[in-house]
Amino acid sequence: MMESCKSSKVILENRNLTTLDHEQMETSQQPEPLSNDHNDT
Repeated sequence: MMESCKSSKVILENRNLTTLDHEQMETSQQPEPLSNDHNDT
């Protein structure tokens, strides 16, 4: 689960998407992982 989240994050960052876009996309799928994502960073 964590790996998938990281992979998505890396891909989104590589696409030069803004943090807002990234957060919105993640929130649309599942808002919970966002907490882990922020803590992991």
